Amino acid sequence: MGYNAAEMAKADKRLRSLKIPHGLEDLGNSSALGDPSYVPPLMSMFQEPWSDYVKAELIRAICSCSPPARERRTAAELALKLMDRHPSDDENEFFLLWPNFVNLIDGTFLLEVGRRVLDPRFGENGAYFCLALEKMKDPKATDFLVQATGLEKIRGYALLSLSKKDPRKALEIVSRFIQEGARDRELVRLQNKLRKKLEGFGAPAAARHRTRSPIPRGLATSSWNLDGERIPDVLRLLGKELPGMMDNESFLEVEATVDSLGLNRRVRFHFPWPGTKKDPGLWMDILCDDEDAFILEIGSAPATMAKIEPKVCKLLEC
Repeated sequence: MGYNAAEMAKADKRLRSLKIPHGLEDLGNSSALGDPSYVPPLMSMFQEPWSDYVKAELIRAICSCSPPARERRTAAELALKLMDRHPSDDENEFFLLWPNFVNLIDGTFLLEVGRRVLDPRFGENGAYFCLALEKMKDPKATDFLVQATGLEKIRGYALLSLSKKDPRKALEIVSRFIQEGARDRELVRLQNKLRKKLEGFGAPAAARHRTRSPIPRGLATSSWNLDGERIPDVLRLLGKELPGMMDNESFLEVEATVDSLGLNRRVRFHFPWPGTKKDPGLWMDILCDDEDAFILEIGSAPATMAKIEPKVCKLLEC
């Protein structure tokens, strides 16, 4: 049974009889209305014959009232029972219960949560079990997340939670999936972020090649729209086609800078040819046009652009 206006009105009336001056949904939606003194009367309502929908709203209301440890555990146990009866991500009537469950849970529920995160009946709702495991310090929580990466519906969520607990293990697993052919955009993005994190790129990269100057007039230029995951591919192509101009440090400087580039922000780079001042080298202008979407403009001498432009186009399939 889902939402029923008559039953909710009855529940609100019951709250008023228990000296709680707020509606059940209002309490669940606003922690500012919650008060620890409301917890005992709210808990007592679980002994009454309410539908599962009202019981879910009771749990949300209790969450907003900062319940003591014992009541918090009882509410979490009740939430698990409701989830077992309504596991599907298609049952929208209970979608607000799941985030509250994550707030109630603690490490004492490790086995209960671990068993459910591996249960395919829960579908995408298993993501909330991943979040609960992410909060737990027991090493077994990490083991459950590793196993959960085998479930396609929650693989991305499991890897994201695992990356917070064991980034090296997460990188190992996400790289394996990509090597096996899983070219999911989110997996590639996570792989790039984990690589940078493990290589120590939390701080801004050294500005060896960054410049405030625009691409000089008179140079040949071309521009492309591309996802952030393709920027490393373009850099490595340029390094191959223009040996001596760009090296691994150059690649990492660009990747680390772009990774921290905000929306509608622009960054420019200049890579001069070693040992010569006459050749303009390679200029690069990168604009963050949308979340993980960029406009890349490259400028250089006409002969250089004639060499690299068709190969970049082929790489990006434009």
